[in-house]
Amino acid sequence: MVGNKKSNRICIGRIVGVHGVKGLVRINSYTEEPMDVAAYGSVTDEDGERMFELEVQRMVKTQVLTRIIGVTDRDAAEALRGMNLFISRDVLLPTSDNEFYREDL
Repeated sequence: MVGNKKSNRICIGRIVGVHGVKGLVRINSYTEEPMDVAAYGSVTDEDGERMFELEVQRMVKTQVLTRIIGVTDRDAAEALRGMNLFISRDVLLPTSDNEFYREDL
């Protein structure tokens, strides 16, 4: 179906860079509280084929510095740059009448 069918997944952030040599990544978080990007459990890539567990470290300016479990060096982190991070819509609370998720625009 095309049109107003809601996606079963919500994009909660994007990996925009790397930090240091131990595989940390910088994430632009799309959650209301940026550090909550890891609060919803594992995330997937756009295709839903790869799953990642995030461990938030701290804020760096407007981005969330995050460890991805299993990513241990800069090259592996760099390979993920530009990836959007998704969670299942089912883990989120329903929106009120005057609220919406980005995916629903």
